[in-house]
Amino acid sequence: MNSTTIQMTNALLWAAAMIGSSVILKDTKYSTEMLYLLLALSTLSILILPGGHESTKSEWKCIQRLFSHR
Repeated sequence: MNSTTIQMTNALLWAAAMIGSSVILKDTKYSTEMLYLLLALSTLSILILPGGHESTKSEWKCIQRLFSHR
């Protein structure tokens, strides 16, 4: 399996975890904190994967855009 396939699989699994936790924690006081935790963990896991350092800049720009509009 090449590094792109591994990264995409990893990203999809983390996206599923984020969506699932948001559904489970909807309307609780922990939903925002859990989202931040999952975002941080998913970013770290991408960095650890083979070829992850190459996507670091685009990941960081995406996260900055997400939170700069608030």
